[in-house]
Amino acid sequence: MTQPTPLSSDDNSLAKPAEAGHAGPAGPAFVVPPQPGEDLFAATRKWLLELAHEAERIDHDLPADLAENLDHYLHGLPRK
Repeated sequence: MTQPTPLSSDDNSLAKPAEAGHAGPAGPAFVVPPQPGEDLFAATRKWLLELAHEAERIDHDLPADLAENLDHYLHGLPRK
């Protein structure tokens, strides 16, 4: 037996494939909603927060004026 295939990667839509040896159309599409309380992005969110905390702890060698004198830092023009 073949497994349902996703109709798109943007949602949880599935379609029943045509049976082997049967030339008829595939079955109707249906949506499988996420389970209540299921957080699909928990691992990604945790990783991003850890990355942000690490970035805050690093002593960056950035100029105090940041982008105000960007042309000076990139192209050597006189400071504003």
